[in-house]
Amino acid sequence: MAREDWETATGFADDFDFYIDRARFGFNSQYMGGTVPLLIWEGHSPDAEDVTEVSFPIGSGWNVVANGARIEHEEGKKKIVRTSVYGHLIERVIRELRVESLESGSPLEAATWVGYGFHLKREKLEYKGLKREGDKEVVTERLMPVALIAEPGKTTGNKKTTSENASPKSPSGEKSSPKSEEGQAIPSLLKARLIKLAKANERSAFQVAAMEIPEVTEDDVLLANILDDGPEGFWAKYHG
Repeated sequence: MAREDWETATGFADDFDFYIDRARFGFNSQYMGGTVPLLIWEGHSPDAEDVTEVSFPIGSGWNVVANGARIEHEEGKKKIVRTSVYGHLIERVIRELRVESLESGSPLEAATWVGYGFHLKREKLEYKGLKREGDKEVVTERLMPVALIAEPGKTTGNKKTTSENASPKSPSGEKSSPKSEEGQAIPSLLKARLIKLAKANERSAFQVAAMEIPEVTEDDVLLANILDDGPEGFWAKYHG
């Protein structure tokens, strides 16, 4: 009998592809009694069909605002602590996997993660920064990305680019920049950020989060489009 026959498993999916359809900050009553804020990815996996959510604890001092669209620190801090699980996630995707496209968004906004896909594996995380002399080793097991398999608007792995993400073409066949109602070009990074927010949130939460972006409030035409509750409004066009 082979040695691997005697190895045990966690009982949970621990090695699979996961595509992020929506993201939010929130709580789970089954984790620390629902007192610790989490980044929650909602999505799908072709390898583990029962997995529809993956979460990452953020750490203490953070408040969930805008119906889960953002987090704000009670002391005004802007950076996630490296030793938190969310801190480990950020270090992994930015420093190790070098997902540069994520840097156009903010880790304090849940929509930043929408549209990405990662291969996840369960691994042990050691909280070195929390250890003091005489303390026991602080180790936990968490699903963490080990490879990038999809980015918004790109065909990577088995994630296909949707027509919604494709840039419109001019009559000459060349790609053109997205336009506002008055013909003014909307910066592509700003539009991508707003689309992520629209996909990840209900209309009112999207509008609140969008109005926190200076470029939105400085553009009267774009702001009006963001606040439009009708079928031609920004949220209605990109939420579905």
